[in-house]
Amino acid sequence: MTESNRVRVFLSYAKEDLDKVRIVYEGLEKRELNVWFDDKHLLPGAWKPQIENAIIKSRYFVICISEAALRKTGDERPGFQDEELNRAYNIAEKQPDKDFAIVPVRIEECGRGDFRLSCFHQYDLFEDIEKGLDKLAVHLGGSSLSDITAKDERTEDEKIIEHLMCKDQAAYFAAEYEKSIAILNSVLALKPDFSDALNNLGLVWSAKGEYDKAIECFEKSLKFGIKTFGEEHPNVAIC
Repeated sequence: MTESNRVRVFLSYAKEDLDKVRIVYEGLEKRELNVWFDDKHLLPGAWKPQIENAIIKSRYFVICISEAALRKTGDERPGFQDEELNRAYNIAEKQPDKDFAIVPVRIEECGRGDFRLSCFHQYDLFEDIEKGLDKLAVHLGGSSLSDITAKDERTEDEKIIEHLMCKDQAAYFAAEYEKSIAILNSVLALKPDFSDALNNLGLVWSAKGEYDKAIECFEKSLKFGIKTFGEEHPNVAIC
């Protein structure tokens, strides 16, 4: 695979996690992904424009979640990782459904983050990092080291839903609630029992002050979440 044909991935992380994220970077590169990693690619001079340009040129924004990262995303004194995440949402809001996606990756046992991250499918790399990297890389358009025949088994509807959920979060974060409702209704037309979409719809109705509609969505989300995941799953706890 030539460099120009390799999928571009941007790695966002807390500086405290540099050593762990370097392993993620090297692992994804070995799996035929073109990864932008500031420790490797940041040039001398003004650094913010370089980072913003790298995000714009990427197909996937991979945010590495850890205890240190969660302290820098969404708290009262967010760090630059929070700015990167906000920038990613601004890009996602304007991009066609399949051109940009935010992908949360947990590099240690920790929480799932605020509403901007918790609704997404999250990849865990701390239990078996090589297996986790194989799965992540295949879903990002790369390859698996353990199985050269491995391919992304998600259906087209599942891929569309993933991107629509990304756009919904971007719209919600920008307080464009009508747009968020329209996106979530599109998701639910494809998958009526999708608890994450119902939960997000409840958040939108709540933000609009339509509490009866919000409660109805939350109750449906909880019902389908328990049915799908069981009562002990983090998604059910969030709901």
